[in-house]
Amino acid sequence: MPVGGDGSINEVLNGLTNLDTVTLGLIPAGSGNDFAAGMQISKDPEEAVRSLLDGNRSVLMDVGLLTYNDGTQRHFGISAGFGFDAAVCQEAFTSPLKAALNRFGLGKAVYSAIAVKQIAFCKPFDATLETDSGEIQTIRDIFFIAFMNQKFEGGGLMMTPDARPDDGLLDLLVCAGITRPTLVKALPSARHGGHVGVRGLHFIKARSVDIHASCPRAVHTDGEPLGMHDSLRVGFENQKLRVLI
Repeated sequence: MPVGGDGSINEVLNGLTNLDTVTLGLIPAGSGNDFAAGMQISKDPEEAVRSLLDGNRSVLMDVGLLTYNDGTQRHFGISAGFGFDAAVCQEAFTSPLKAALNRFGLGKAVYSAIAVKQIAFCKPFDATLETDSGEIQTIRDIFFIAFMNQKFEGGGLMMTPDARPDDGLLDLLVCAGITRPTLVKALPSARHGGHVGVRGLHFIKARSVDIHASCPRAVHTDGEPLGMHDSLRVGFENQKLRVLI
């Protein structure tokens, strides 16, 4: 039962084996708490503790699985990302300002500032996506691809409003062929799902996806940076994880 945020959950998920024998509880104490929001866990510590002690309500959650070409794997509960959003996570992870501002509850300000910088300077890339259905498509001028298991990432951005953590489907948000000013406007509107319908934002559902990009790009799982890669597979573990809510 971790006390922490999305990074703590990611660390726990990557230390678990035999997922179907485990029941996970959480007391949210992070700066973003997207996992808690997606799983409908109260962000109030006292209420979260009471729910855990009652232990009456639980759900089975899909556990995301990211696999590199060399066979290395990482679990995720919220999302995996490729491109701009992962580059923001990577830069924030090494920023001394984040730790300082977290003490005052202002950690999200660092992400916002870095996001604006990354939008200004990041270079779009091309990639080929192949889903479990066998559909293959090449997409050009991509800023990022978010592989969502839940609705929220980035500290409350409702990236994929239709995502459910128990339906066995990834909800992809592919940001491609979009102007930088439009992207700057679209991201804040994602807090209430207002980005749906914006030209250049494409939503795809699949059980698994193989991606081959034209060049290495930053990768993250649950906001934890994982370096630069050009090819990977994103899907789910065969077993689900029981989570107390």
